[in-house]
Amino acid sequence: MSKFIRITVSIFVSSITIHHIFEQKYLKLDWKALVPLVFILVLGNVFLQNSIREHSFWNATYPADIQRIVSMNKAQLPNFWALDPQMKDCTEEVLEDSIEPSRNYGYGHCQQGHGNFSIMMLGNSFVLNFMNPIRAHFHQNYSDFRYMSFSGGYGITADSGESRSSMVVFKKHVQQFKPDVLFIIMKHSYNVLFPILENDQIVQEMEENIKIYEKFVKKLYIMNHFPTFEENFLNRFLQNVINRPDELEPLHINRREHDKVMKFVRKRLQMVKCEKCEFFDISHVFAEDDKYLTFDRDELLAYADNTGHITAAGVKLCEPVFEKLAKKVMDNV
Repeated sequence: MSKFIRITVSIFVSSITIHHIFEQKYLKLDWKALVPLVFILVLGNVFLQNSIREHSFWNATYPADIQRIVSMNKAQLPNFWALDPQMKDCTEEVLEDSIEPSRNYGYGHCQQGHGNFSIMMLGNSFVLNFMNPIRAHFHQNYSDFRYMSFSGGYGITADSGESRSSMVVFKKHVQQFKPDVLFIIMKHSYNVLFPILENDQIVQEMEENIKIYEKFVKKLYIMNHFPTFEENFLNRFLQNVINRPDELEPLHINRREHDKVMKFVRKRLQMVKCEKCEFFDISHVFAEDDKYLTFDRDELLAYADNTGHITAAGVKLCEPVFEKLAKKVMDNV
C-alpha cells in the first residue's frame, strides 16, 4: 500500500470515528454546556502549544548522526549573525529619520579602526547578513565603519513608497558622513526582473542615484545578483535529511532556469554607467556545472536559512571573494 493511500485511509477512518464519538454528542448540547466545553478546548490547546514549545518531552529523537546534522543546522537559525561575536564591536544608534522601527533592521557604527579611510554599508537585511564577514577582512584597517539596514533598502532603485523613503535616508546619511568607501549590499527589488525597455527608466534611475552617491564618496562597491534561495529552505532541507536522505540533490537550484529569470538584473547592471562604482559577484561560489548548490554535501549544512538569507556555512564559501574585495579597497583608496 502506497504512502498516499495509507494517509487517505487514516484520514477517512479518523474522520468517521471523531464524528461518531465526539461531533454527534456536542452538537446535541445546549449553549450552557457548549460554552464551558469550547472554553476548556481552547484552554487545553493553549497549554498544549506552550508545552510543545517549552518542554523537551515533545522533541523528536533521531539517531546520533542525524541529530548532529539537525543540531548543526538549527544552530544557524534564526539569523546566524545575531550570535556572531563580532557584533559586540558594533553599537546600535537611534535613527531620527522617518523609518518605522519595524523596518529598521540595523543602524549604527562599529568599533573605530586604525586606518585612514571610512566605510559605510547600506541596503536591506543582507547588510547584516554580510556586514561582519566583509568587515573582518579589513582587520580594522579603516577609521570609521557605519551601517544602515532597512526594509526595502535597495540602495540604487525603488519600487514602492517604503523603498523610496529608505532611499531618501540613504542619500541624506551618505551626504552627512561622506564615507570614502560605500558598499551597497542587497537582494535586488523585483522591478529589475522586468524586461528591459528602450531608454529603460530603471537603468536611468540606477545611474541617477549612483551619481548622487559619487558626489560624496571616493569608491562605490555594489553587490551583483546572487542565487535566490526559497523561503523556508532550511526546514525543507532537514525534512529531506530525516525522511528522504536519498533525495537531497533535487534541492539544488537549476542554474540555467535561475539565470534565465535573473538575466535582466545582470543586463541592467551591465548597462549602468558610473565613474566610481564597481559591481562584485558571489554567485559563482555556489555554482557547480548546471546548478547552484544549496548545501554542503560533506557536512550536510544548508547554505540558506528559512528567510532566504545566507547561513554561516554559505558565508564561508564567500570568504575568498570578501578577502579579495577588502584587499582591492585597501590597495586603491
